[in-house]
Amino acid sequence: MPKSSAEVLPFEFGAPPRPKSLSVSTRRAWNALVAELLAARKLAQSDGELLLELIQARAEIYRGSGERKVAARKEAARLEKIWQVRPAFPESVAADAPAPATAVPSLEAFIQTVRVCRDSFVSRLVPGETVCLNTGGHPFGWLPDSAAGIARQYAMDVVQGGIVAGQLVKLACARFLKDLEVGHTRGFYFDPVEAELIKNFFDFYVTEWRIQPWQVFIVVNLFAFKWASGLRRFRFLWLACGRKNGKSEFLAAIGVFCLCADLCVRPEIYSAGVKRDQAKIIWSSAKQIIRSSPQLRDAVKLFAHSIETEVGGIFEALGADANTLDGLRSQVSLIDEIHAHPSSAVTVRLQSSTMSRPQPIQCSATTAGETRDDSWCYSQHELYERMLREAIVDYKWSDERFAYIAMCDEGDNPANEDVWIKANPNLGISCSIDGLRSQAAEFKNDPQALFSFLRFHLNLWNSVVQGHSLPQDKINAAVGFAMPAEGPMALREWFLGKAKSAGTKFCGGADAGLSDDIFAFVLVTDQFATGKTIMVPWFWIPEKNIREHEQNWRVPLSLWIRQGWIKVAGEELVDLDIVAKDIKTICATIAKVPVIAYDKWKLQTMCAKLHDEHVSHFVAVPQLPSYLTTPCRFLKDGILKGTCVHLGHPVAKWMLSNCDLEPSETTGGIKPAKSGGQRRNKIDFVQAAVSALQQLHDPENKKYFGPTGRIYGI
Repeated sequence: MPKSSAEVLPFEFGAPPRPKSLSVSTRRAWNALVAELLAARKLAQSDGELLLELIQARAEIYRGSGERKVAARKEAARLEKIWQVRPAFPESVAADAPAPATAVPSLEAFIQTVRVCRDSFVSRLVPGETVCLNTGGHPFGWLPDSAAGIARQYAMDVVQGGIVAGQLVKLACARFLKDLEVGHTRGFYFDPVEAELIKNFFDFYVTEWRIQPWQVFIVVNLFAFKWASGLRRFRFLWLACGRKNGKSEFLAAIGVFCLCADLCVRPEIYSAGVKRDQAKIIWSSAKQIIRSSPQLRDAVKLFAHSIETEVGGIFEALGADANTLDGLRSQVSLIDEIHAHPSSAVTVRLQSSTMSRPQPIQCSATTAGETRDDSWCYSQHELYERMLREAIVDYKWSDERFAYIAMCDEGDNPANEDVWIKANPNLGISCSIDGLRSQAAEFKNDPQALFSFLRFHLNLWNSVVQGHSLPQDKINAAVGFAMPAEGPMALREWFLGKAKSAGTKFCGGADAGLSDDIFAFVLVTDQFATGKTIMVPWFWIPEKNIREHEQNWRVPLSLWIRQGWIKVAGEELVDLDIVAKDIKTICATIAKVPVIAYDKWKLQTMCAKLHDEHVSHFVAVPQLPSYLTTPCRFLKDGILKGTCVHLGHPVAKWMLSNCDLEPSETTGGIKPAKSGGQRRNKIDFVQAAVSALQQLHDPENKKYFGPTGRIYGI
């Protein structure tokens, strides 16, 4: 507003003088609006009265009701349109003119824009759509230089091959693009305004380095997806990539944002490590970010062992000592090089300290560890990998977790420079290509150097690329039919109903693992009018060790039991009487099963009894390559081509991903084996299915499956 009524400010780019005697809230709104319009180069020095009118109209939207609220919205829209249609003021090109300073708002003004964004979130939701409106109440335009536009373009470039990335990064990008389309059907939404704010924080206040598109992609996912309540969707970030890709600095910047601008009451931010010196790496990076920004320096106090704000916020580095982890109320925990942690103790303690926080974040970053065996970090890697590959579909668990795992793929040549970027998204920025070349030159004659290069710079765990015969994407795709909205259980029930009414005949296969874990029974048929071989499994497990198995096998057994994919049978051991009774019921009421194959060594007594009761014709199939090579090849080729299908059964998908179906180097024969020789990699479904396939294709059984053949025992 002019100092006197006679003074007229010019219509030129710049901020009008702020009137005196404004309330604190109005002053904050003024600062935020001025910063926004200056950044867009839409603000004129004569816009003071318009700014006050817009601030008043926006305030009326939240204070008013009924017609008053409607009128305020119309007035705010009218005023906002003035700046929307106004062309941006041109940059000065005069040779003697000084370069214009970048308009960096005060931290107070930035915080106010965050508050306006979050206060308006519910009003910007659009029924039937995932992407929210912008602050002006208009559809988001996906401008290429906006944070959301950068994140979406990065995801599309990765998925389409324009950016070289590993399979797991491609899956994370595909997940993001899918979530933008269907998120609202699961109750979460995407706020492009919040996405822009988090990028702006990096642009304005993190002056040590410039945020890259892959990092924009991560923070946009982490902060912009929200539930309808306005709370963040993701509470966990798992970031894995090669060394020297700026993980510590990146997590530090996230921590500084949450300390200074996340609108949390007395935020507590902690960087944690096995040792306090390790935890101080992130903390020291945060301290340097603050020192390099005048706005942040004015807002916080730097001490020898802590960073503190005037409103009671604190940022500290913690070691794994139990005494230092008690009594915390963590809003954000930042854990670097998590492969060095021998157990989940630190992460669990920090997670439990967030119980009173409405939207905490735990960020874990790591490079591959030395070995997969008995590694807690690798068990987490497996869970996140299965989540990305959709081998585990548990939305309650996955909707809280975002994973970005940059690593090379199976079959990549470590000497090929073109694949290095898969594990090093910051290649050429914080990660030097010459440095990688120097490291690569050493492994040509030194096997140990090769192991270190694979681990530290290609982010590959020991033996992580060995033993898996079937790509997870092929396993996921081998469903057989269009998946109904209700999910795979509905598909299974539909198929069994159709098969029963059509009189479809099946061949069965039974496999008992150890007596204290899973029993598998599988029906297979190629008679359904699809030209495909369809596998329908059932599973049983004893009750006692479910929690222990869940931890060791790293799959959600409890969830699968609740959903009906696995049946509890027995206390300490699988109760074969229950299994036998269920198989009788399946053969009598669900399907026609002329022949059932079994492993004589494990199941002779039970199967002989069922055979004598004329449940089916039971055939012992020796578990030898001479019997199993042909059905193993058939199963592998069928999964790869999508002609051998599992109807989306999650347990079957898990066991297929655990299986090695490669020929023996000595004999050339094949029988199912656990990938990597790991005992936790259960393959009972595959063993039962291969036995059933062996009998399905046995010429001796044509009498049971021909058009006039006798159905044994039925």
